[in-house]
Amino acid sequence: MIDATSSRLLAVDQTLPYLLAASGDESVSQHGMHRRLDGLRGSDMNRHREPKTANRTTGSLVLLASLLLIGCATEPRNPPLFANQADIANDIAPLDGGAIGVQDTHWQRRTVDTQPQPTPISDTSPTTPSPQDAGSATPGPDTSAEPVETDAGTPASDDDGGADTSGGSGQADTSSSGTAGSKDMNQGFIGGPCVSDLQCAYNGGFCLYPVEGFPKGMCSKGCTKLCPDQAGKVTTYCIAGSKVAINNPPGLCTMQCDYGLSPTGCRPGYTCTAMPRYNDPKTVKFACVPGNTQGVALSSCHQKLMELGIGFTLASNAKSSPKGKPNMVCDIKTPIYVSPTMYGVTFLPSSPKNKAKKMYVTCPLALAMAKAAQYVADQGIKSITHYGTYNCRVISGTSILSQHGLANAIDIAGVVTLSGTYWTLLKDWEKDKAFPATQAGKFLKDWSMWMHVNKVFNVILTPDYNAAHANHFHVDLTPGSNFLK
Repeated sequence: MIDATSSRLLAVDQTLPYLLAASGDESVSQHGMHRRLDGLRGSDMNRHREPKTANRTTGSLVLLASLLLIGCATEPRNPPLFANQADIANDIAPLDGGAIGVQDTHWQRRTVDTQPQPTPISDTSPTTPSPQDAGSATPGPDTSAEPVETDAGTPASDDDGGADTSGGSGQADTSSSGTAGSKDMNQGFIGGPCVSDLQCAYNGGFCLYPVEGFPKGMCSKGCTKLCPDQAGKVTTYCIAGSKVAINNPPGLCTMQCDYGLSPTGCRPGYTCTAMPRYNDPKTVKFACVPGNTQGVALSSCHQKLMELGIGFTLASNAKSSPKGKPNMVCDIKTPIYVSPTMYGVTFLPSSPKNKAKKMYVTCPLALAMAKAAQYVADQGIKSITHYGTYNCRVISGTSILSQHGLANAIDIAGVVTLSGTYWTLLKDWEKDKAFPATQAGKFLKDWSMWMHVNKVFNVILTPDYNAAHANHFHVDLTPGSNFLK
């Protein structure tokens, strides 16, 4: 709850631009207005970066109280330029690159490091044929080479980081939920709306205002390369401030696009744009920046995920090379980080005890996983354990790129029933039996047959295939294949 003092601060913050503009003093109503605003919030543009100390707050309160009295002493000779903050935001013209800046005496378009037009993401599956993957899965998630979904700089372990933040549930009747939640994305955290610094209540947080080009305000934080993440919030990202016409601080935190919460991936007034990471230009991710352009062109596969209500964020193509094979490239088509929960079934890395996290996959693989999850949900299953999706490597004992290297495969280790029973491929698969005797064995056998008959995956390798697959199903989308063993 905002106290009386904070309310007074907020009132000054919102009314000061109108009072200054109405004064008729050009030196005040133009760039001077920004200097006055900066002075009220702190010293120069460093207001955002300074600690909110008691001395600074006390001094600011005295100055603000004086300005309120001065502003209220005489009635403005002219009406305010804008009726409210929303009108200010509407009057600001977005740049081609999604940035807004001030030039001369008007808010207007200008070129500030504008981004090239986004390239549509193709809906093409990998075309390199691959034989059945004979590689073994180790007891643990196969994420050693997986691109980082969080903005923490290192791959998330089983027990921390990478937590699911998507609003997608994988149920068709919730597919419209993203529209309702888009206005509230990251409320109180990086990328969320704000009207004052007080609403960005985290370490180093500050508000970027509509007059600075951020519709409905945006909570941010200075950064040099990485930004903090928070459980239950959209993953963050560090961009150059100059990309959005902010020079101080030079690095700004925003949020990545999340299509589980919004059909555009962002809040209203913001556009999903491919942005290089500040101080790491080789890393490019899709982030929300001010603008009302179309943004990223989604493929029909992405659209299908949205229709199903499955949350995802766009990812970049890793384009790594397998160890010892520099001339071979793991070229990922339509890469995304997909929500681990689909149709109420959650994919868990390695063990039922581990936390769920988004998975780096191709969009077609995400759709196939959703179909598999829908089937087991109807059979009383609440979670699926897996040993990983992406790992840039060759098939064991060959020089052929694995479908894991294309983020086009997943290794399934077991399932957890609604009653909490854990069935695993290692313990419950009844090897080489057409008609298993146990409930767990029957379920696993029926599931593998159903996925094959319904062509959910093109290749399904069970423990019957070889010893390397004794503890998991390897399922992938090898083009042109239709194999079960």
